[in-house]
Formats: sequence, structure tokens, C-alpha cells
Amino acid sequence: MLDNAAGRSTPLSDATLRLSSRGLGWGPVKMERRDTPPAQYAFPEGVRKHQIFVSLSSGRARCARGDTITRIEAQPGTVVVQPAGMPATWHIETRLSFAVLLLDPDFFAQVARGCPGEAEGGIELQAAQRETDLVISNIAGVLSQELMSPQAGSQIYVEGLARVLAVHLLRHYRSGAAPALVLPKQPERSVPPAVSRAVRYLEAHFTEEVTLDELARAACCSPFYLSRRFKRAIGTTPFQYLVRLRVDHARHLVSAGAGERSLADVARAVGFADQSHLTRQMKRVLGVTPGMLRAA
Repeated sequence: MLDNAAGRSTPLSDATLRLSSRGLGWGPVKMERRDTPPAQYAFPEGVRKHQIFVSLSSGRARCARGDTITRIEAQPGTVVVQPAGMPATWHIETRLSFAVLLLDPDFFAQVARGCPGEAEGGIELQAAQRETDLVISNIAGVLSQELMSPQAGSQIYVEGLARVLAVHLLRHYRSGAAPALVLPKQPERSVPPAVSRAVRYLEAHFTEEVTLDELARAACCSPFYLSRRFKRAIGTTPFQYLVRLRVDHARHLVSAGAGERSLADVARAVGFADQSHLTRQMKRVLGVTPGMLRAA
């Protein structure tokens, strides 16, 4: 999981070195795809860039930061943030495949200073682990497409994505910030409060089995009222909205490289029963299958 130029690690195989050294990016952000075998990687002085890992496979790892040891049970979409300059020792217990976004700390500080109300002392990132973060998964998927197939304006576009990433980290990955598990959405003023509560609940629990009764309790209303007002305000039923959330998350994970070994892992990570369930729903919603998306 790691910036080998900035720390010491056990030797990697030639194949892994080729994968690990492949990094693309412009200006403040770089993206790499890595396939790492079980090993220990020590970084007593930390690394030079903020590292944001997005797991593309299932696996296990431990990270020791001082006296704190964090266990990581990775699934496709698991996000780990490692701030620049923070000493850490990683123990990779199983082979892991992941994308890593490398963000320039000076750029991050510059973005923070440009945010109204931000002071220089309030911009320190915290090490963090999230089961999912749709904003970061989305950015990783879009970056992967832009960097692998540059088009007119790609450099400006990527630098814009770097700014979005910096602001997202500033809001949700520093001391005292509220964790961001999913893509935040601000409901329109015309959306009833109960529907807004239901939308937020679905976005926070889309990987779980959510019943209409459970959703209605979270929205503080009856199931009948919620079904009727949700369809009128959002344009879909609560179940259709839940499926769309899962498909969108799966799409960005596959675009970022998840599923190169097993689309079944991606399906389970976003809440579908199995790969065939994911394939059917993605084909219905997007018109393409995960296999077609991966091949593209």
C-alpha cells in the first residue's frame, strides 16, 4: 500500500514492481494501481504525499501507527487515508489489489487556506478507514478513465478533480470532522423532510438489506406515506433508488479497476447477492454489464 521511494519495505516480485511503478497524473494528484503480495512495509518517517487507498479486492492488512494498530478487512470500495509524514508500518496479510491517489500536501494546504473560515492550524489530515466513500470511489473511477485515455482538457479536468478531492478530505478526514460514508446530496426545498431523511438513510446503508418498514421508521413516517411521497418527490420508488445507489457504486469501482479478479467481490461489497444479481441490475439501469464496462 505504499510509496516505496519514501520508506523501506521487503522486496517485491518483478511483476508487482511493474504494477506498483505504474503511476499517472498531472500537477497535484497522481494515481497508481498496485497489486501487493503479503509482506511488511515500514515507513519510519512517513511518505511525502497524502495517500488515499481504494481497495479493488478483498483482503486483510494491519497498520501500526505508534502504539495504535488498525486492522483492515478490505472489500472492494474500502477507503484508507494515510496522511503525509505520518510514520506507519503496514503488515499485508493477504494479496491486495488497490488504487492509490497521491495528493500533494502543499496543494491540499493551499485549497484549505482558500476555504472561507479555514485557518492554517485546522488543516491537518487524520489517518482513517471507511467501509465505503462514494465521493472518493467516484474520483478514483473518473481519474482512471482520464489518465488512461487523455482527451482535450484532461489536465485541467484532473486538476479540478484534485481540488474536489482536497475539499472532501478537508470536510471529512481531519480532526473533529464528520465521517463521509457516501456521496452527500442536498435535497431540493420541495422534498418533504421525511423523504430527505429516507434518502440520507439509504445513502448511508445502501450495502445492507433495508426493508420499507425500517426505512419508514428512519424517516419518522408510515410506510404508505413514505412510498407515496418518495415516488412523487424523487421520481422512483425507495427500492429503485437503493438499486441505483448500488449500481453507481459498482460502476465506479469497476472503472477504477475493481473486479479484475472477481466481480462477485464487487457485487457483495455494494450489497448485491452475487455477480449475476449485479449483472442483471447494471444491465437494466445502465444498459451495460460489469464485464462490458471492465473490458472498455
